[in-house]
Amino acid sequence: EMGKAEFYESQYVNVVAAAQVGTKVCGSLDTAFDEAQNGETVKMLGNVTLDTKGAMDICDRYPTFVCVEGKAITLDLNGKNITANAYAEDLTGTMLLGVFSTDNGGKLTLVDSEGTATVTLNANDAKVYSLLCNYEGGCQIKVEGGTYVVDKVSDSMLYSGADASENEGVIVNGGNFTLGNVGEGAN
Repeated sequence: EMGKAEFYESQYVNVVAAAQVGTKVCGSLDTAFDEAQNGETVKMLGNVTLDTKGAMDICDRYPTFVCVEGKAITLDLNGKNITANAYAEDLTGTMLLGVFSTDNGGKLTLVDSEGTATVTLNANDAKVYSLLCNYEGGCQIKVEGGTYVVDKVSDSMLYSGADASENEGVIVNGGNFTLGNVGEGAN
């Protein structure tokens, strides 16, 4: 569905007020991304834990935690942390595409207004393709701040199927990145 951005959380998320859009406080990031209109900012209000046991979004047939489609959204991590856990038993016969993905003209900008946020992806025994996945041309993920940590991936920490000369793909203007291993273990 065009014009929709989704951030799915499982029953394992312990957040009272997850995020806000403008002055509206939302109980989940899923609600905040749904409420956000093109060009708006979703601001995190609490730490979030994501787990593949919960509902997942689909980006070009692969599960992902966040897939922004058909609109441009900024996620202000606001000094809060996202911990994402992937398990093979939850991804039977497939892989986790990434924590953040874009498709169908979606654009996502990641900022950290407080300068202390960390996004951690624990692959555990699951096959994880990447942390950030810009799946096709016409889409963009721009990283302006935050710390990103991944223990292992099968392809790359940042994947882009777009042409960078067209100001598409994954664009890194800031942030800190730590990657454990590429192409090892279950990956």
